[in-house]
Amino acid sequence: MVSYWFPAPVAAWLPLTLTIGFGALAVIAVVMTLARQQEERDAGLIATFYGIGLGLAAVSELLMYFDVVYGWSFAVAFAMSASFVTFIAVAAVVIAFGALCIAAAMQIQEEGAYHSTHGLVH
Repeated sequence: MVSYWFPAPVAAWLPLTLTIGFGALAVIAVVMTLARQQEERDAGLIATFYGIGLGLAAVSELLMYFDVVYGWSFAVAFAMSASFVTFIAVAAVVIAFGALCIAAAMQIQEEGAYHSTHGLVH
């Protein structure tokens, strides 16, 4: 997702690093959000949005890694046009960014509600 916007050629380490980074962030965000289910009633939904946003970013970077290292392209395998691939890339960015924004907004709202009802006891 991120490395798609870099000018070609892209070094193999960049999409691999981004894949590992986005994957690790997805796991951390989901686990830490689910750990707060006692305090946040919507923790499962928030974790789902974090997983979708960061997971989509990780999968797209993995596909870019396969393209750079092995020459295997999802677009070529399914005979997609360049304009359709660009559309899919933009749609993936919008979905991932939207899911992350929704998750962050929901978490901020839940945090505010928790603090308004419980004060700052912790």
